[in-house]
Amino acid sequence: MKFVDLIRLSSRMFKYRLTRTILTIAGVSVAIGTILFLVSLGYGLQRTLLSRITTSESLLTLDASSDSQQIILDQKTIDGLLTIPGVVAISPKMELPGQVSIGEGELSSDMSISLVRDDFFQLSGMKTLTGTFFDQKTPGVVVSQAVATLFGLDQGSIIDQKLDILLFAPRLTSGEGLLEDVPEIDLVPIGSALPVIGLIDDEANPKIFISLAVIEGKIAPVYQLAKIKVAATDQLEAVRTALIDKGLTVSALSDLVDQANKIFTAFQVILAIFGIIALVVSAIGLFNTMTIALLERTQEIGVMKSIGASRSDISNLFLVESSLIGFLGGVLGVVIGFLSGEAFNWFINILASRLGGEPVDLFYRPLWFTVTIIGFSTIVGIMTGIFPARRAAKINPLSAIRYK
Repeated sequence: MKFVDLIRLSSRMFKYRLTRTILTIAGVSVAIGTILFLVSLGYGLQRTLLSRITTSESLLTLDASSDSQQIILDQKTIDGLLTIPGVVAISPKMELPGQVSIGEGELSSDMSISLVRDDFFQLSGMKTLTGTFFDQKTPGVVVSQAVATLFGLDQGSIIDQKLDILLFAPRLTSGEGLLEDVPEIDLVPIGSALPVIGLIDDEANPKIFISLAVIEGKIAPVYQLAKIKVAATDQLEAVRTALIDKGLTVSALSDLVDQANKIFTAFQVILAIFGIIALVVSAIGLFNTMTIALLERTQEIGVMKSIGASRSDISNLFLVESSLIGFLGGVLGVVIGFLSGEAFNWFINILASRLGGEPVDLFYRPLWFTVTIIGFSTIVGIMTGIFPARRAAKINPLSAIRYK
């Protein structure tokens, strides 16, 4: 029997058993739609989270710090780290206690001040909610949302506010500029009326970033952290080992990303299991439909065998019919999963906007996954049709003709 004839005979179910066929396809499509909805939600949450905390630069960056007196992260040490094979750039950070005033001293607060170079933000994977990061052409201050809240300002009004900053910093000694055993503390004025040019997303921790250039020659150049950019991913471990051998404590954002990916993979598997349970239920319904179709078409099978249809022809007829139901259920399920996801995402964004949040895309559907679940649905259809197909192929034609 030709494949075209198999398709034509199998598609008769839409003419003679339309309601039952549509309900069976609907059952499969709801299950596939559930799988697509849940798993794409997991993919979307993963992509949204990682896009907020990482950039391509940050994934090639190691964080090095010193927890002992064996090595001090001064400029000499930084220059030495640049000689490690694979290291292409280093951006240090100094953290010092300070006092920040706003509005001509009307409001002031003590907080930690971070002094960094302009490439520090890119290597850290930071992004601004509004405004920009400072550079040589655009000097200024970058603050977190928590700072704006501390001074009673919102996201829009914090930009262009003028800050006065004083640092409590170790005094430079004569000679090498290293820290003494018990350093004296100076109150170092950084500048008055420094404009806020950027706001980062952090509502929990008050953070203020200013350029290292503004304290050059005023403060002992000893850093608490260095962002070390590596040339390629395959060199991360070698550079990490070299840094550890020098007595530094090393961490990497890529480690956090790997852990997050493992957690999200487990989360997606759990969500997929719930969807597969629904698919199993729909597969039982599909099996029942095919079994009933076998009983209803017993005489027809007998006639077809009597006029020369082979066992494989009869078996293929049922397999094509069940796979067609599975395929159509998969396609319709993808449509249902997509539309339900878009509707849910729209509702969440409307709710978020009314509560002052940002719009996000909670769903992500990789093409390979969409194609896979359609194929999976078709395979489930074939599997549920195997048993009825084998029974139909073994039917005795004379007994089938007499069957009522």
